[in-house]
Amino acid sequence: MLLELTKKTLAFYLEDIETPIGKAINFILLFLIFFSSAIFVAETYPIPDKIFIKLELIDRVIFSIFAIEYLLRFWCAEKKIKFVFSFFYY
Repeated sequence: MLLELTKKTLAFYLEDIETPIGKAINFILLFLIFFSSAIFVAETYPIPDKIFIKLELIDRVIFSIFAIEYLLRFWCAEKKIKFVFSFFYY
């Protein structure tokens, strides 16, 4: 019962753009997308190895966050097969 309530609440906030929590989640994800893109661009330029390694680490952390987000969305999805093969799942 509690797990199902948690799943529904999480699904709501992952899709919501009206409440402060939903807006915060979407803003953070948007920021991470832009930051990851900026890292990609920065890595195309000749930069010192020390900075390159730090950027790689940050990029891996961002990737991990997106992987966790995807797994949470998969967990919350009612039709899991449709979720996996759909570009936009609603």
